[in-house]
Amino acid sequence: ALTIFDGNDNPAFGIVDFDPILDVAAVDEEPDVNELGARAILEIAPNPMTRRVRIQIRHDHPIVGETVDIGVYDAAGRLVRRLYHGTLAVGSHVFTWDGTHGRGGPVPSGTYFCRVRGKSGSESRPVLLLR
Repeated sequence: ALTIFDGNDNPAFGIVDFDPILDVAAVDEEPDVNELGARAILEIAPNPMTRRVRIQIRHDHPIVGETVDIGVYDAAGRLVRRLYHGTLAVGSHVFTWDGTHGRGGPVPSGTYFCRVRGKSGSESRPVLLLR
């Protein structure tokens, strides 16, 4: 099942950063306007997660000349793992996080945040890791 989070999520949740594991997929959902100034959606599934989480970003307009960072952060806002750093073409991009930190070791159960950040803004969504 695919869970879509919108701008009405709990504001008590924080933000996080990532390393690339990239795959491309298509979605049919209607995009929302996000802080990056592009029509985009950010989906996290499954949530809660036990082994892997799928982070899907879809945008209909290029984030012109922008380098984006995609990462996972802990509740204190510290980067846990960078998933991607670079530019993204128009379309859908899928990244996965396996519950490990940047050196490859497992992180404890808890709430983490998937964040996409560019020069013009950022979007984040919480993910609950259960071990």
